[in-house]
Amino acid sequence: MFVHVSTSYVNSDDTDAVKEGRTIPEMIWEKKTNPAKIVEYIKSKDEKYIIKHQTEIIKPYPNTYTFTKDLSERLL
Repeated sequence: MFVHVSTSYVNSDDTDAVKEGRTIPEMIWEKKTNPAKIVEYIKSKDEKYIIKHQTEIIKPYPNTYTFTKDLSERLL
């Protein structure tokens, strides 16, 4: 059995809402990206590449925590 407990959903990539001060609903939004493909892409790169291009890889997320949390929520 696997139980996933989360403090809230990650939607910090909704930059318009953040800029406008709107509340972002806690729900999983449909997104254009496929989390499984993103994971495969990252696995295909070496560590130096990932470190050098981290900001581009996680964009528009502000940090790796919110990026990986969003991927995990959508993979579940």
